[in-house]
Amino acid sequence: DRLGKCATVQINIYKRIPVAAGLAGGSTDAAAVLRAMNKIWHKPFSISALARMSAELGSDVPYCVIGKSALCEGRGEVMTPIPTPLRLHTVVAIARERVSTPEAYSALDAAYSDFDGSIQTGGDERYAKICAALAGGSGVDKGLFNVFEKAVLPRCGGAAAIKVRMAELGASAALMSGSGPSVFGVFDSAEAARDAETALRSEGYGAWYAQSV
Repeated sequence: DRLGKCATVQINIYKRIPVAAGLAGGSTDAAAVLRAMNKIWHKPFSISALARMSAELGSDVPYCVIGKSALCEGRGEVMTPIPTPLRLHTVVAIARERVSTPEAYSALDAAYSDFDGSIQTGGDERYAKICAALAGGSGVDKGLFNVFEKAVLPRCGGAAAIKVRMAELGASAALMSGSGPSVFGVFDSAEAARDAETALRSEGYGAWYAQSV
């Protein structure tokens, strides 16, 4: 529509990550399609323009279009890039659980009284701490938090158990990803992360090593 062209695009998607797991799978698919179509038509739009356009599809799609560290505000579409030298070694793991996005947000509203201010969430000081750690290249694991945990972890025993297990396997931080129920752990080295991945898989969990870029 934006280009004023009529065309048919055939898309085959091979999912390699769990669905309904709080990993922004649908949003990254949408972002990939936008970037691919932009490339097919010889890049008529800048990445920034694609990101603005993608906000019509979903609140976290603009971030997935950009794909780099950023502070996301508003509905998620207002982004401030945070250049960082950090390359984190992480393991993402999940039990045989799923959480639908509407279900997670409903539980979140209930846990925080519809965000009327009576129950505190993260607080500006924690955001500032994480942004400073990203920019400085160290200590980000000490400031991580996820308000969804209060609402989702009591419903997902597998996710809660994985978070505990990550710490036992040496993670400097372990946190639920997005609206859950997948959990990621941050490790000091690729070797430590790979060992944790192997251990979690041997215990029956789905587990994957990933390095941030």
